[in-house]
Amino acid sequence: MWFANFELRARLAETNLWKQHFSFTVAPFFDMGTVRNRWQDLNFQNIKTSYGAGLRIGWNQSTILYFDYGRSKEDGLFFFGIVQNF
Repeated sequence: MWFANFELRARLAETNLWKQHFSFTVAPFFDMGTVRNRWQDLNFQNIKTSYGAGLRIGWNQSTILYFDYGRSKEDGLFFFGIVQNF
């Protein structure tokens, strides 16, 4: 398999609420890749692509909540996650 991802992050705003620091970032993205049964068959034909955008909310600069929506020719998907950066 091979996979490539391009993402552009732009911070929109930062604020302090209830003694907590929050930042708000948008992240448009474009993905492409392919999967084959054998590595010898990998090539640049039949590449699948998708695109979308996400919202990142940074909470005290260590916890990130993210909401992403992506589309492809086959379907669309909403994804939510929480990450703790160290």
